Amino acid sequence: MFKVSRIAAYKIMDASFNYKTVEKIDFKKDFGVGLFSSENQKPLFEVILEYDITNEFFLIDKIDAKFFHRMSSIKDKGQIIFSVSDLEWTSNLVFSLQDKVKVIAHFELKEAVKVRIKRINELYKDDI
Repeated sequence: MFKVSRIAAYKIMDASFNYKTVEKIDFKKDFGVGLFSSENQKPLFEVILEYDITNEFFLIDKIDAKFFHRMSSIKDKGQIIFSVSDLEWTSNLVFSLQDKVKVIAHFELKEAVKVRIKRINELYKDDI
């Protein structure tokens, strides 16, 4: 994401390539208070997913490698640690990773995944 405040200067030209004077844009007034500030940001939740290192190549294709951490205490396990503001999106991400990860934290995410698994189980219980 870029910050609009980093645009230092701009000049608008007319059809003859002469500079035109323009009124300065007041983003807070014109587009609403808080649009470009951090005051109204959603809270971030730390997510920790555990994975087996045999699945690392599959997972790196889905999630940036900078979030991966090998666990020194358990030789064949690793953790994916990142922060999100949308737990529903993260729940969808976890399901797209199939059975390759286990949610360790955030508690609300873990509960959302468990509820979804129960619903899927109910749909297919007669087929198993």
